[in-house]
Amino acid sequence: MNLLFLSEEATRGVVDLTDVWSLVFTWCNLLILYIVLKKFFFNKINDMLEKRKTEVEDTYRRADEAEAEANAIKEQYDAKMAGAQAEAEEIVSNAVKAARTKENTIVSEAKAKAAATIAGAEAKIEIDRQKAINEVKEDISSMAVEIASKVIERDIGPEDHERLIDKLIDELSADNDVHGEVKA
Repeated sequence: MNLLFLSEEATRGVVDLTDVWSLVFTWCNLLILYIVLKKFFFNKINDMLEKRKTEVEDTYRRADEAEAEANAIKEQYDAKMAGAQAEAEEIVSNAVKAARTKENTIVSEAKAKAAATIAGAEAKIEIDRQKAINEVKEDISSMAVEIASKVIERDIGPEDHERLIDKLIDELSADNDVHGEVKA
Protein backbone atom coordinates (compact mmCIF):
# COMPACT_ATOMS: atom_id res chain seq x y z
CA MET A 1 0.00 0.00 0.00
CA ASN A 2 2.85 2.29 0.59
CA LEU A 3 3.66 2.19 -3.06
CA LEU A 4 0.18 3.18 -3.85
CA PHE A 5 0.40 6.17 -1.50
CA LEU A 6 3.83 7.03 -2.78
CA SER A 7 2.60 7.13 -6.29
CA GLU A 8 -0.35 9.31 -5.27
CA GLU A 9 1.85 11.68 -3.26
CA ALA A 10 4.45 11.69 -6.01
CA THR A 11 1.85 12.93 -8.35
CA ARG A 12 1.04 15.69 -5.84
CA GLY A 13 4.70 16.52 -5.28
CA VAL A 14 4.94 15.30 -1.65
CA VAL A 15 7.47 12.55 -0.78
CA ASP A 16 7.35 10.51 2.39
CA LEU A 17 10.82 10.00 3.92
CA THR A 18 10.01 6.60 5.44
CA ASP A 19 9.36 5.29 1.97
CA VAL A 20 12.70 6.63 0.77
CA TRP A 21 14.56 4.93 3.61
CA SER A 22 12.71 1.74 2.90
CA LEU A 23 13.75 2.01 -0.70
CA VAL A 24 17.39 2.63 0.27
CA PHE A 25 17.42 -0.40 2.61
CA THR A 26 15.88 -2.59 -0.10
CA TRP A 27 18.56 -1.49 -2.57
CA CYS A 28 21.29 -2.09 0.01
CA ASN A 29 19.94 -5.54 0.80
CA LEU A 30 19.80 -6.31 -2.88
CA LEU A 31 23.38 -5.09 -3.34
CA ILE A 32 24.63 -7.15 -0.37
CA LEU A 33 22.77 -10.21 -1.65
CA TYR A 34 24.32 -9.72 -5.11
CA ILE A 35 27.84 -9.40 -3.62
CA VAL A 36 27.39 -12.50 -1.44
CA LEU A 37 25.95 -14.51 -4.30
CA LYS A 38 28.67 -13.34 -6.62
CA LYS A 39 31.42 -14.10 -4.13
CA PHE A 40 30.20 -17.58 -3.12
CA PHE A 41 27.99 -18.89 -5.92
CA PHE A 42 28.50 -17.14 -9.27
CA ASN A 43 32.11 -18.30 -9.63
CA LYS A 44 31.15 -21.87 -8.79
CA ILE A 45 28.21 -21.74 -11.16
CA ASN A 46 30.34 -20.17 -13.91
CA ASP A 47 33.05 -22.79 -13.31
CA MET A 48 30.44 -25.53 -13.49
CA LEU A 49 28.97 -24.07 -16.69
CA GLU A 50 32.44 -23.66 -18.18
CA LYS A 51 33.32 -27.24 -17.23
CA ARG A 52 30.08 -28.50 -18.79
CA LYS A 53 30.75 -26.45 -21.92
CA THR A 54 34.25 -27.97 -22.15
CA GLU A 55 32.85 -31.49 -21.72
CA VAL A 56 30.26 -30.91 -24.43
CA GLU A 57 32.91 -29.52 -26.79
CA ASP A 58 35.18 -32.51 -26.03
CA THR A 59 32.30 -34.89 -26.68
CA TYR A 60 31.58 -33.24 -30.03
CA ARG A 61 35.29 -33.23 -30.90
CA ARG A 62 35.63 -36.96 -30.02
CA ALA A 63 32.48 -37.73 -31.99
CA ASP A 64 33.87 -35.88 -35.02
CA GLU A 65 37.19 -37.73 -34.68
CA ALA A 66 35.39 -41.08 -34.33
CA GLU A 67 33.28 -40.30 -37.39
CA ALA A 68 36.38 -39.35 -39.39
CA GLU A 69 38.13 -42.53 -38.26
CA ALA A 70 35.06 -44.61 -39.11
CA ASN A 71 34.89 -43.02 -42.56
CA ALA A 72 38.59 -43.77 -43.12
CA ILE A 73 38.10 -47.39 -42.02
CA LYS A 74 35.04 -47.68 -44.26
CA GLU A 75 37.01 -46.36 -47.24
CA GLN A 76 39.79 -48.87 -46.52
CA TYR A 77 37.20 -51.62 -46.23
CA ASP A 78 35.55 -50.58 -49.49
CA ALA A 79 38.94 -50.51 -51.22
CA LYS A 80 39.79 -53.97 -49.87
CA MET A 81 36.40 -55.32 -50.90
CA ALA A 82 36.83 -53.91 -54.40
CA GLY A 83 40.28 -55.52 -54.56
CA ALA A 84 38.91 -58.80 -53.24
CA GLN A 85 36.08 -58.70 -55.77
CA ALA A 86 38.55 -58.10 -58.59
CA GLU A 87 40.79 -60.89 -57.28
CA ALA A 88 37.82 -63.26 -57.02
CA GLU A 89 36.79 -62.45 -60.58
CA GLU A 90 40.34 -63.06 -61.77
CA ILE A 91 40.47 -66.41 -59.93
CA VAL A 92 37.16 -67.48 -61.44
CA SER A 93 38.29 -66.34 -64.88
CA ASN A 94 41.56 -68.29 -64.56
CA ALA A 95 39.67 -71.36 -63.34
CA VAL A 96 37.28 -71.16 -66.30
CA LYS A 97 40.21 -70.81 -68.72
CA ALA A 98 41.99 -73.77 -67.12
CA ALA A 99 38.79 -75.84 -67.27
CA ARG A 100 38.29 -74.99 -70.95
CA THR A 101 41.90 -75.91 -71.72
CA LYS A 102 41.50 -79.19 -69.82
CA GLU A 103 38.21 -79.84 -71.62
CA ASN A 104 39.80 -79.23 -75.02
CA THR A 105 42.72 -81.51 -74.12
CA ILE A 106 40.42 -84.30 -72.93
CA VAL A 107 38.17 -83.97 -75.99
CA SER A 108 41.11 -83.99 -78.40
CA GLU A 109 42.66 -87.01 -76.62
CA ALA A 110 39.31 -88.81 -76.72
CA LYS A 111 38.92 -88.00 -80.43
CA ALA A 112 42.46 -89.26 -81.09
CA LYS A 113 41.79 -92.47 -79.15
CA ALA A 114 38.48 -92.93 -80.94
CA ALA A 115 40.11 -92.36 -84.30
CA ALA A 116 42.88 -94.81 -83.41
CA THR A 117 40.33 -97.38 -82.23
CA ILE A 118 38.26 -96.92 -85.38
CA ALA A 119 41.35 -97.17 -87.57
CA GLY A 120 42.45 -100.31 -85.71
CA ALA A 121 38.97 -101.82 -86.01
CA GLU A 122 38.82 -100.97 -89.70
CA ALA A 123 42.28 -102.49 -90.21
CA LYS A 124 41.23 -105.65 -88.33
CA ILE A 125 38.00 -105.82 -90.35
CA GLU A 126 40.01 -105.49 -93.56
CA ILE A 127 42.45 -108.18 -92.42
CA ASP A 128 39.58 -110.51 -91.43
CA ARG A 129 37.88 -109.78 -94.74
CA GLN A 130 41.04 -110.57 -96.66
CA LYS A 131 41.45 -113.78 -94.64
CA ALA A 132 37.86 -114.77 -95.40
CA ILE A 133 38.35 -114.00 -99.09
CA ASN A 134 41.61 -115.95 -99.13
CA GLU A 135 39.97 -118.90 -97.35
CA VAL A 136 37.07 -118.87 -99.79
CA LYS A 137 39.55 -118.69 -102.68
CA GLU A 138 41.51 -121.58 -101.21
CA ASP A 139 38.31 -123.56 -100.69
CA ILE A 140 37.18 -122.80 -104.25
CA SER A 141 40.58 -123.65 -105.69
CA SER A 142 40.79 -126.85 -103.67
CA MET A 143 37.30 -127.77 -104.83
CA ALA A 144 38.21 -126.96 -108.37
CA VAL A 145 41.26 -129.19 -108.07
CA GLU A 146 39.14 -131.88 -106.47
CA ILE A 147 36.53 -131.60 -109.22
CA ALA A 148 39.19 -131.66 -111.84
CA SER A 149 40.77 -134.74 -110.31
CA LYS A 150 37.41 -136.49 -110.10
CA VAL A 151 36.61 -135.51 -113.66
CA ILE A 152 39.91 -136.87 -114.82
CA GLU A 153 39.45 -140.11 -112.89
CA ARG A 154 36.28 -140.92 -114.62
CA ASP A 155 34.53 -140.02 -117.63
CA ILE A 156 31.44 -138.13 -116.69
CA GLY A 157 28.29 -137.59 -118.54
CA PRO A 158 26.27 -134.41 -118.43
CA GLU A 159 24.06 -135.79 -115.66
CA ASP A 160 26.99 -136.89 -113.54
CA HIS A 161 28.64 -133.56 -114.13
CA GLU A 162 25.59 -131.67 -112.94
CA ARG A 163 25.19 -133.93 -109.91
CA LEU A 164 28.87 -133.51 -109.02
CA ILE A 165 28.65 -129.70 -109.21
CA ASP A 166 25.52 -129.70 -107.02
CA LYS A 167 27.25 -131.96 -104.51
CA LEU A 168 30.31 -129.70 -104.37
CA ILE A 169 28.15 -126.59 -103.95
CA ASP A 170 26.30 -128.29 -101.09
CA GLU A 171 29.60 -129.26 -99.46
CA LEU A 172 30.90 -125.72 -99.88
CA SER A 173 27.75 -124.29 -98.32
CA ALA A 174 27.99 -126.75 -95.42
CA ASP A 175 31.66 -125.88 -94.85
CA ASN A 176 30.90 -122.14 -94.84
CA ASP A 177 28.03 -122.65 -92.37
CA VAL A 178 30.25 -124.71 -90.06
CA HIS A 179 33.11 -122.13 -90.10
CA GLY A 180 30.69 -119.20 -89.77
CA GLU A 181 32.41 -117.23 -92.49
CA VAL A 182 30.70 -114.58 -94.57
CA LYS A 183 30.87 -114.72 -98.33
CA ALA A 184 32.37 -111.68 -99.93
